[in-house]
Amino acid sequence: MAFNMTATELLSLAAGCVTGTMVAGLSAAIFSVPFLFCVPVAFPFVGAAAYLTFKRVKKAGAVMPCGVYLYKKILYGRTPKHYVNFRK
Repeated sequence: MAFNMTATELLSLAAGCVTGTMVAGLSAAIFSVPFLFCVPVAFPFVGAAAYLTFKRVKKAGAVMPCGVYLYKKILYGRTPKHYVNFRK
């Protein structure tokens, strides 16, 4: 499955892994404990990145990863309602 991924999917998965590792390292430094004790802190970040990468959404005939769908929904979901009502 890892060889059938686009560059965007790989980058989003890598960003989740790096973010989780950084949070785990930061928490290990703050609490002055070994890094391995704080690795479970990284699991939610890696899990969220994996979900956004591997979950497919079928919307309007297009199949896309959930992360891309959320990005497009946030980007294009900001049309003013009065403009839409004016055009009707």
